[in-house]
Amino acid sequence: METNKIVLDFPNVLKRITGNEYGYSIYKTQVYPKIDRNKKNEIYFPDNITGISISFIQGLMGDELIKYGKERIFDYFDFISGNADVQQSIIESIKF
Repeated sequence: METNKIVLDFPNVLKRITGNEYGYSIYKTQVYPKIDRNKKNEIYFPDNITGISISFIQGLMGDELIKYGKERIFDYFDFISGNADVQQSIIESIKF
């Protein structure tokens, strides 16, 4: 399947991202407008992000989880970070 790259942008001083409202704000401004429903969407988190909360991920992917469910969301989205702990936190938060 062809991929669509979505690179998230956060201030460089930001290290940990938290909060359902903040996650939803990022979804509405940086993810949703760039989703290509005909491709697998790869969401890239910048290297300055070293921590991520479950509430942020719930806000970021809530609409997509409703649409696809926990089991199928990974068919449509990949989550990529240079930090393996962040990447694992994202996956665990979605599966929670």
